[in-house]
Amino acid sequence: LSLSLASNPRNRKVSYSVGIIGTIIGAFTWWVMATGTIGEFMPPQTIHFMTFGMYALTGLTLKMILLRKPVTMIGQLTLAALVPLMAGQFWLFTSVESIYDQGFHIAVLLKWLAWTLPAVGLGIDLINTFHLLGKSEEKQFLRTVIDSIPHFIFARDGEGRFTLVNKSVAEFYNRNVDQIEGRPLQDIHPDQDQCLEWLDEDTQLLKTGQLQEIPEAVTTSAEGKDIWITAIKKLLPETRGRSPQVLGVTIDISRQKKAEIALAERLKFEQASAAIVQSFVHTTNDNLQDTMDRILQHLGFYTEADRCFIYRFDDMQQDASLMFSWNRKQENNPGQLPTNINHACLEWMAQWFSIDM
Repeated sequence: LSLSLASNPRNRKVSYSVGIIGTIIGAFTWWVMATGTIGEFMPPQTIHFMTFGMYALTGLTLKMILLRKPVTMIGQLTLAALVPLMAGQFWLFTSVESIYDQGFHIAVLLKWLAWTLPAVGLGIDLINTFHLLGKSEEKQFLRTVIDSIPHFIFARDGEGRFTLVNKSVAEFYNRNVDQIEGRPLQDIHPDQDQCLEWLDEDTQLLKTGQLQEIPEAVTTSAEGKDIWITAIKKLLPETRGRSPQVLGVTIDISRQKKAEIALAERLKFEQASAAIVQSFVHTTNDNLQDTMDRILQHLGFYTEADRCFIYRFDDMQQDASLMFSWNRKQENNPGQLPTNINHACLEWMAQWFSIDM
């Protein structure tokens, strides 16, 4: 049983095979000892030597197994149990002539001690197994929780390697989780300049330990899609066997940002429209020029144009004449607009703007 559990507790076929072999060897050893003790098979001295040989063979086998496989407590303590077993057997061989001798009781106690060691090891292995099972279930539960969060959750060590990412991060980089964890940021993120910026933030956080709120920024996914993000970074303190790390939560705010931009554009349009309407309210023939200048100015600021102008032309006139114009850079005027535009240019403009002349 000890050989079986020490060899490979997760591989049942190997455990059963080694267990059967160990059972046969053990049964043969006990039969040799029993028949030899009553003097029907071999002398007691030979029995002692054979017992020493079986202990040595068992110890060598266990030692080879433990060198190749993950160490189990029952395997270690079984190997340790061979010491009192051989000590008790040696005591029987050298100092005991009858069961009434004091040395016989000492040998029995040593052998009972040897038998308790594998039992203790088995108990420790069972406790460790249940503990690891509980930790595995807890880890799986935490993995399920972070993978269900739509935001980007990650952890990086002081060298910039990912130690934890959730499913959202993996999907953003078009990879699997295990393809990202354990690799540095520079191998995963396509924008190297942004990598250096983020790693500088990590270094600063590891030095100060203060919570960082990262402002809005634009980043690019593995598919070339630009998104707006904001992030919060917090220091994970040093734990047993693990150096301090950076825990980050990045939120995709692209929808909110698009809504803000659309709202700002709408507000800008409404302001320009209101200003244009207000300019027309008090318009007369005397202030028409000033009114049109203000209207063109509002249109220019709304469309972010450098110039706005109005030319008048009709079917009866060959040339178009400039009526109103506005220039954003009055002090650095690159040139005046022509007062008249000939008919050839008008035909080209009409085709360009699909105007029926």
